[in-house]
Amino acid sequence: VQDEGAVDAFVQQAYREVARPAVDARFALEEGEIVIQRSRTGQEIKADIAVQRILKALARQVDIVDIPVREVTPEVTTASLGTTIVVDVSDNTLVLYEGLRVVEEYRVATGTPGYPTPVGTFEIVDKKENPTWYNPAPDTWGADLPPFIGPGPGNPLGTRAMYLNAPGIRIHGTWDSSSIGTAASHGCIRMHIGDAEELYPLVPIGARVLVKP
Repeated sequence: VQDEGAVDAFVQQAYREVARPAVDARFALEEGEIVIQRSRTGQEIKADIAVQRILKALARQVDIVDIPVREVTPEVTTASLGTTIVVDVSDNTLVLYEGLRVVEEYRVATGTPGYPTPVGTFEIVDKKENPTWYNPAPDTWGADLPPFIGPGPGNPLGTRAMYLNAPGIRIHGTWDSSSIGTAASHGCIRMHIGDAEELYPLVPIGARVLVKP
């Protein structure tokens, strides 16, 4: 009679030696730093089948046993990461990624010390071509500005605006080209008009936006 307990213990030991967990792809902001991880397929022994095959092999006095190894697929693959925008406030840069591949890189303007661009993990929740600007601060810094400004050369949002799920924060064009590369906005991420128009169709709603300090 074969000792099924001993065989099971052997298979469990083999399982621990062979098993390799799947690794999910990651594109995240942690403690102010960008963390990038490619996905990796894992593997594990099919323990119940292995036990039965070993028991049969022992009964037949067979020396070689084929032990099935199962591939473990990661829940998040590199290909499924989608579109990510990384804004570096200290460098005033914006980098567009598709998966982990850099697609474009731009110089931008970010918030002044009094109106800093919020850092953290956000997403694009809306997009508008030729947007209308509505005065967000009529009682403070916007007191000398009209309630709204329609599309055109005087519009503070330029010709394209992508709205983050951070209140009042957008990635948008600006007619004030001299501000690009500086801390000049009231928290928004400004781009040259042409750059904003180039970026706009490449960014779907739901795209991840990581803003690092």
